[in-house]
Formats: sequence, C-alpha cells, structure tokens
Amino acid sequence: MLRIGKLNNVEARVSLIEQWFFLRRLSLWSMKKEAELESALSRNRRWVVNNQIKNIILRYPNNEIPIETLQKKFKTLDLQGKALNWLSKYPCCFQIHDNRCRLTKRMMNLVAQEHSLIDSLQSLFARRLAKLLMLTPRNRLTVLKINEFKRAFGFPDDYVIRILPNYPNLFHGH
Repeated sequence: MLRIGKLNNVEARVSLIEQWFFLRRLSLWSMKKEAELESALSRNRRWVVNNQIKNIILRYPNNEIPIETLQKKFKTLDLQGKALNWLSKYPCCFQIHDNRCRLTKRMMNLVAQEHSLIDSLQSLFARRLAKLLMLTPRNRLTVLKINEFKRAFGFPDDYVIRILPNYPNLFHGH
C-alpha cells in the first residue's frame, strides 16, 4: 500500500491518482491479446482436432465412420456443435456420403506418407531406445518411465506395439 505523509495535500492526491491510473493501464495493457498469436493458436487447435478425427476414422473398418458415431466421439474431443458442420468446413480432409465420413484421397496419401516415414525411422527409434536402456543400471526401464521421455527421444505414441515386437533380439518384456 502506498502511503504519503498528508492526504490533505493536493499534490499527494494527484500523485496517488496518477499512480493508480498508470498501474491500471499496465494491467489492461498486459491483458491485450496478440491477434497473430491468437490466430496461430486457433489454427493449431483446428489442426489437432482434425488429426484426432483422422485417427478415429482410421480405426474403423474401411476407414469409414458413421457420422452419428463420430458425433458421440465429438464430446470426448471437447467440441460442441454438430460433427457434420465441422466436417463440412474441411472438404479437403473429409469426404461425406450416405451419412458416413471418410478421408479424402489427398488425406489418405498424407497418411500413407506419414506411415512410410515412421516405418523408415523404426531402426533409429530402436537404437535410441537401446542406448537409453544401456544407461540404466540393469538395462531395464518400465514402460511408464519410458513414456515420460518418449517425446524427448521422438518416439511415436505406439512405439510399444510398433517397435518392440520388430526387434526381439534387442528388447525383452518381463
């Protein structure tokens, strides 16, 4: 709290009022949003949601999902509104027909490229994981501990089922 000798003094009151307005302006200034940053965050959020929808679609037979089923999963994605409206905003990603949704050919090509890239990096991931295990006292780590570091080492989310079975000579599950 600011204190000045005599509050009857006009100069002291003016000074207090000026300080209050200055601090008020600073607090308001720090709350202003950066338009470019907000736009980038919004685009990133949409990309993340579209990626989640893509992964959901890929889990279904023939890479096709009923829109009603996707609508139910929409709530788990923290989205409000109709799934059909969201999908309609991105015709380059999602193809809608007969109340079903699938990925467009362009998106399927991107998915194929993504899988190809991950497959080509499997040996690199296996070497990184082997080196990590060599740093431990008994060459062992729990999957839970590895999960804490997986982003730092660049491991894919499904490394346990994608990498470990392909290298039985390096990794043993106990």
